[in-house]
Amino acid sequence: MRKFLFYLITALLLFVAAALVYNPERYIKCCLEGITVWAITVLPSLLPFFFLTLLLTNLGIAARLAKICEPITKRLYGCGGEGAFVQIMSFISGYPVGAKLIAELYNEGAIDSKEATKISLFTSTSGPMFVLGSVGIGMFLDRRVGFFLLCSHFFSAILNGIAFKRLYKENNFSPLKLKRYSGNLLYDCAYSATLSCLIVGCFIAVFYVFCQILLDSNLLYPFVFIFSLLFKDIKKAQGFCVGLIELTNGCILLARDWNDLSVCLTSFLISFGGLSILIQSITFLKQARVNIKLFILSKLMQAITSFLICFLMCKFL
Repeated sequence: MRKFLFYLITALLLFVAAALVYNPERYIKCCLEGITVWAITVLPSLLPFFFLTLLLTNLGIAARLAKICEPITKRLYGCGGEGAFVQIMSFISGYPVGAKLIAELYNEGAIDSKEATKISLFTSTSGPMFVLGSVGIGMFLDRRVGFFLLCSHFFSAILNGIAFKRLYKENNFSPLKLKRYSGNLLYDCAYSATLSCLIVGCFIAVFYVFCQILLDSNLLYPFVFIFSLLFKDIKKAQGFCVGLIELTNGCILLARDWNDLSVCLTSFLISFGGLSILIQSITFLKQARVNIKLFILSKLMQAITSFLICFLMCKFL
């Protein structure tokens, strides 16, 4: 099975390389679109928060917040106060801040791999700037839609944490130690934040191109056809399939000529994150030795829950 996957991925990568050589102008333009989306939508929201979370951690403020929140997180999620700190920062700033913070806390020795896994199951979220601003107001041109998407997204993450409360019940909580940072704090935080943002931008640009190649070559058509039978709309099926690979592009397509189903599908995609965001998060979570299979399962559960909550809000509010 592994050998088959290896050959399949190799063939796919060679196909993508051939497509880039065959039509470089089209895919250079597509890559530029991805970079533009990153620079205009993602970078302004991520960079200051990456920098801020590093400062909070290295100055010991994160440890104090974790200590204050620990009684709540133990009761609600069955984990230490670090979970509340990661969730708050993820709620404010969005993907992949939660995953990056988990990696930092693990490297600081504040949490072990089991605790990191548990925290990752309810702290992988987008932020209000993207959900409410970019998607709700910018794409759907409706603040009410943005509110539905944001509420369903955040509530599904909280429910995920409660659902996995009994996971690793034997965890011992080891609060993050307060310690004086040695080194050039501002430079180190700026360097790490910039590097992390560049990594995120690379993923977005590459998956923009990858998704367009799949569309141009009709390799996505079988999946689009299957979902079109389910949704009774080929445009929504195409937007959904694209969103499963690259979130932002999928949201743009679903926002065209939208209805309640488009909003619910967008809610699913935002909570799932798409392949691009999943790989971004996994890149950081692997540093904390998180159970990746469980993380992906939790993202699927979160996406389904978000879809159902959004459906109820669209029907009754």
